[in-house]
Amino acid sequence: MSYDSAFEFSFVCGRYGHADLGHKLLIDKGIKISRKTYVAIGSAQEKGTLRNPFCIETRKKVLREMYWDIPKDKLIIDGINDMSNEQNRSTSWGKYLKQHIIEKFGRFPDVILYGREGNRSSWFEEKDIEMTAELLVPRNLVPISGTEIRGMLLVDDEISWRRNVPKDIYYLYPDLRSELMETPIYQEIYDKVIEVGIRDLDTFMKVYNNYAEADKQKKIAQLKQLQK
Repeated sequence: MSYDSAFEFSFVCGRYGHADLGHKLLIDKGIKISRKTYVAIGSAQEKGTLRNPFCIETRKKVLREMYWDIPKDKLIIDGINDMSNEQNRSTSWGKYLKQHIIEKFGRFPDVILYGREGNRSSWFEEKDIEMTAELLVPRNLVPISGTEIRGMLLVDDEISWRRNVPKDIYYLYPDLRSELMETPIYQEIYDKVIEVGIRDLDTFMKVYNNYAEADKQKKIAQLKQLQK
């Protein structure tokens, strides 16, 4: 692969729990347009939770296996802890993120790549990224979410899962499903899916969305408490 690219340094951020073909589309673009790409895995401190059931080492392993042929100095994969929690989308998070990158690399990226969550650009004050390009990569060609990927694992739909992840991680299916099912909240969701009597992705999503809304409201309340 040639690294004679338009930018020196690109940046992509996400939770990658776990990474899929949609994430790969975004990271591929970063690799293509820059000589060095930094993939920051957010919520690195979390594991065994609704939004982040996989530990940081598992999330890193999935990404590294997807890009086993890319040198580690060309694609840097590392975790970053939340400043408070993942519902914090303020510019204070953007400043925290920028400081983290500068401390790690001695500089800020030339270009930031966003997926369908284009509102991530609101993390930064305009002055903090005035010398940085922004690239929104449409993901409509790969309309899949991390939640749906976890749902496929939970209902044990390996065929659908394989359609939405790179071939390089097919072998990880048993380990990923095992780690997910060892998470108490996902075991609880699984039990509710079984109660419904239809073990498919649609049933999972209906059950999951109830948990997701409660989780969101809890984290928003925590942020409000911290801001007092």
